[in-house]
Order: sequence, then C-alpha cells, then structure tokens
Amino acid sequence: MTRDTTDPQLPGQAAWVAVIGMSMLAMLLFASLLVSLRLEKALTELLEDRAELMARQLAGAIEGGLRFGVPLADQAETPRKMAALSELDPELRALALFDDKAGVVFHQSATGNKEAPDTRTIQRLLQLKGLATTEAHKKVWTDALGIQVLMQVRDATGAVSGAVWAVYSAQAPQAAYADSLRQLGFWAVVLGTAVTALAAAVLGAMGRRSLRALDNLQNAGADPMPPWPVLPVPQALTALTQLERELEGEMSALGQTPNGKEAA
Repeated sequence: MTRDTTDPQLPGQAAWVAVIGMSMLAMLLFASLLVSLRLEKALTELLEDRAELMARQLAGAIEGGLRFGVPLADQAETPRKMAALSELDPELRALALFDDKAGVVFHQSATGNKEAPDTRTIQRLLQLKGLATTEAHKKVWTDALGIQVLMQVRDATGAVSGAVWAVYSAQAPQAAYADSLRQLGFWAVVLGTAVTALAAAVLGAMGRRSLRALDNLQNAGADPMPPWPVLPVPQALTALTQLERELEGEMSALGQTPNGKEAA
C-alpha cells in the first residue's frame, strides 16, 4: 500500500467544496429572487387598489352630475375633482374622462403629456353592458406608463355614458424590488461564502485525519489512530490491512507448495 505523502488533500476535495458552495449560493440567490418578486407583487397590488380607488372617486362624482341631467362636457366640477385627487396623492400621474365615443372630455397629467389608452381598449370597455345595481366594469393593467385603471361611467339607468382613466406610478414597487434583491443578494453571497469556508474546513480536517490514519497503518510503531466522530474509517482501514496481509500469506504459501513438490 503506497500513497503520495506530499498530497495534503483527499482526491476530489476541492470539487466537493466547489459543488457545496455553488449549490448553496444558487439556492440562496433563488430564494432572494422569489422574495423580491413577492414583495414587488404585493406593492403592485396595493397601488392597483389605490389607483382603482381614485378612479372610483372620480367616476362617483361624474355619475352624481349625470343623475341631475348634467352632460359630461358641462360638468365644471370634474376638472376641479381631478386637481384635488392629484394633489391628494402625488403618485397619481394622470386622470382623464372619455365620452361614449372614446373621445377625451377632460384630461389632467402630472407630466404635462397627453397620454391615453388605445381607443380600441376604451371602446371595448364601453361596449360592456351592466345593470345600475351591479359594479361598473373596469380594466386594470400595468405597462411602461404605470398602473392603469379604466372604469365605466354610468347614469342612473345603468347606461354607459363614458369612462374614467387613472394612471398610478409603478416606480415604488420597482424600486422596492431592486433594493430588496440587492440586499438579499448581498447576504446570500455572505452566507454562501461562509458555508463554503465551513465545508472546506470540515473536508480538510477529514482529509488530514484520513492521511494520519493511513500513516498509522503503514508504520507499526506510530501512535494509535485518532477516533472519528461518525464513520469508523480507522477500524475499516485496519481490517482491510489485516485481510490484505492474510491474503498475501496464503498466496505465498500456495506458491511455495507446488515448487517444493516439483523440487522433490
């Protein structure tokens, strides 16, 4: 039994350390991504509710004027209501009122741009029928403009008279996602490095203990082998060495008997 005494590590130790470290780092980074995505989704849903609330308040004020027979274009209170809602929440980027032909009646934007949803989207919403006692149809989506809510405006009979549109900024969920991913990713790298260092230390200690055990088996006068906490490696190596010696003795005896007979 021979070995290279200059090699301080067991074969494949570095590969095991790399596998353990990369696996742990990948799992932690994946968990960080899931947590960040969940946080972004929760904040987006919260802002969708706030945008829907803004659209509902504006639609309620407009429907109040329709019940008194005031057409959409003659409702002077609508622009003031839009301004009040925009001052109430600075994250509200735009508000608009469309008539039953998808034409713009009133529009207010925090950026000064005249953004508006696609006319076909407004027309499809206006074509949806409902009762006065049921909730007005609405469409909620998120794109580059932000979180958008398009909601019907109905008169006292339930007939669709137009639609209101509210755009809410989506920067808060995106910023929270980026910050969460950055922080969790940093701690994932730290924990992954710590686990890799621990695995390297444990495997290194096991390798050195194994080398000392092999030295003790090869040198009869060496100190007794140190105990192992879990695996009976020294006992197994001793038994293997004993069996090897017995096998060599038996093979030697079998080799001498035929020669003696032939010599006789």
